[in-house]
Amino acid sequence: MTARTAAVALTGLLVGGCAAGDASLREPQLTHPPRTAAWLGEVEEGQGTATAVERQYDGAFRLPLSDDWAWEMPDQGRWELSRLELNTPLIDGDRVLVGNSRTPGLFVLDRSSGLVRQRIDTPGPVQAAPLRLDDGWLVVDSFGTLLRLDHDFKAVWPEPHQLNATVYRAPALAGDLIIVGTASDTVVAVGLDDGAWRWSYKRDVPRTSTDLAILGAPTPTISGDTVMTGFADGSIVGLDLATGGLRWDAEVGVGKFPDVQAEVLVHGDTILAAGFGGPVVALDARTRAIRWQADTAGASSSMVLVSGLLYTSDSRGRVQALDADTGNIEWTWELNDRQFGPPVRAGGWILVGDVAGTLYALDRFEGTLAWKYNPEDGTHIAGIAAGVAVEGRQLLVPTAAGRLLSLVGDVGVSQDLAEEPRHRRDRVLGW
Repeated sequence: MTARTAAVALTGLLVGGCAAGDASLREPQLTHPPRTAAWLGEVEEGQGTATAVERQYDGAFRLPLSDDWAWEMPDQGRWELSRLELNTPLIDGDRVLVGNSRTPGLFVLDRSSGLVRQRIDTPGPVQAAPLRLDDGWLVVDSFGTLLRLDHDFKAVWPEPHQLNATVYRAPALAGDLIIVGTASDTVVAVGLDDGAWRWSYKRDVPRTSTDLAILGAPTPTISGDTVMTGFADGSIVGLDLATGGLRWDAEVGVGKFPDVQAEVLVHGDTILAAGFGGPVVALDARTRAIRWQADTAGASSSMVLVSGLLYTSDSRGRVQALDADTGNIEWTWELNDRQFGPPVRAGGWILVGDVAGTLYALDRFEGTLAWKYNPEDGTHIAGIAAGVAVEGRQLLVPTAAGRLLSLVGDVGVSQDLAEEPRHRRDRVLGW
């Protein structure tokens, strides 16, 4: 990948049997909160008691969104490069865990106000989302320092594990092994109990003087006893989980920008992978034979698989939905001369930000623009390269302007019986 694209490179239906594009069967836009939330699978009967903050944001995600609060990320002024925030915030009950590119540490914010509750020290800035454990957290900073913390964010290991490479994506957990992908085209396995090195796999990727190491090395995917991930040469590999030995490799990315920056996904007995400049490929999980290949699609960041539809954003300024079984492109939404961050599913929408600074909500069945966000104060939000975080009615957006924005959807209380499912013309069996 060249320096020109390095900065931007970092980065089905809910009712079974429905066909995308059939207006009579598509997901309805309900406005009755309890039924909507249950229908979207966002609440369960018998759910335990929630805190006041969790109740504040409880409900189904709906448009439009309004401003809630903004947190100005600290900046020590130590880095001269343009700011690029890659860390997707993690919502944990009534708090938010998030890092930023200009200051070391993981910050714990109050979810309802954005006020800083706590700062967990790390040597470098944290750009990988923390990984929640049953008894604490895994945190890795961009300098390659891996820490295991308890619920109170106290160190569990006597010393952090030093990966000696840059890390921008979250680690994966497989039993008692932590698996981390680094920007040096290396996968490292570390023991969960003691933080000690177990094995590593290094991909030999030829580079020229104009090439940069892949900055968005994807989170490894664990499937049974195999670790799968992609590299800057356009390849994906299968590694033995116990030893790190190479079991198989396959070429996916082609052309000038072959880098695999999207996590490998598993769809039944199919492996889904994509190159930065394309294509998107489905491989037989057993033989690695190509089942289908979409040459006009690619993935410049993480992909989303929902109910048989695969959503991608590519280097050509397109967001696309593909049938994961056939590779057919169901819809394409395109903006010229734009680069997008990773798509995120929220209810019936696909949310995606562009690095020029606008957040868009697309109908996930039809690919039509439903809403876009422009701050009320007229400021430019200066780029969204990270995935947004969604829980309940709340949306968290990290921007390259050095702000974390909280947006919130309307409660949607309706007094109109016509808005209840049994009175809706578009209701379907099972409401």
